[in-house]
Amino acid sequence: MEPSYRYRAEVGRVVDGDTRIEARTYVEKRLAQNGNRMLVETGKRGKWCRWIATIYLPDSPKSLNEELIENGLARRAEEM
Repeated sequence: MEPSYRYRAEVGRVVDGDTRIEARTYVEKRLAQNGNRMLVETGKRGKWCRWIATIYLPDSPKSLNEELIENGLARRAEEM
């Protein structure tokens, strides 16, 4: 799916209410390694009407989403 929106963003804080503390710690670490900068791509809303986003960090061609999945800290939405 081609993203509807693509923009650069800077994170002020991480709010994580529905995953594990390990995932939050990993995301905070990766963001800090990249000066809290990222590229956000969105294209549709999920089950709870929240935007589904793919996050890219400047230091990796792989998305942060994929990093979380590969490290066992997240699952693909289809698997939920």
